[in-house]
Amino acid sequence: MDQKLEHLRLLSLAHFILGGITYLIALFPIIHFGMGLLFLFMPLDEFENPPAAEATPSAEVSEAGGAAPAPNAKKPDRPTNPPGPPPELMFRGIGALFTLFGGLIILAGFALATAMIMAGRRMRERRGYTFCFAVAVIECAIFFPLHLALGALTIVFLLQPGNRELLGESPKDE
Repeated sequence: MDQKLEHLRLLSLAHFILGGITYLIALFPIIHFGMGLLFLFMPLDEFENPPAAEATPSAEVSEAGGAAPAPNAKKPDRPTNPPGPPPELMFRGIGALFTLFGGLIILAGFALATAMIMAGRRMRERRGYTFCFAVAVIECAIFFPLHLALGALTIVFLLQPGNRELLGESPKDE
């Protein structure tokens, strides 16, 4: 029994440590989130008032070195945008996508880290067999390699005979 309690204590400690590491890993997309916010809220004056085109010489240099007026010389018009959505809309759309996906990944990572720490706490308190088992399965499915190893070890421990009672759940009738 003492060995099982020691294994449970070590699994609980590993869930606390890896939960903290998961919080840090979940912060990696903060760069994408910040860039998305920058794209969303940056003033886009250059799209509204494009700079005037530089003047091109309307005279050609002749072979004799003199300047001759160019035939049909025309001042260039303002540059035209290609067909499709306006550039400012594309800019804002990309910003919205960066913000949305970055924020969702951060929230999902925080949720998993919180669940891992809660599972470690429940193991320490010797309760919550089903919750701990569910978190272990999620750990195996999402991250690699540390989360996979911890999730697999937790599942193996929880499936051993007598460990269901150790976490305060009645034995399953088989």
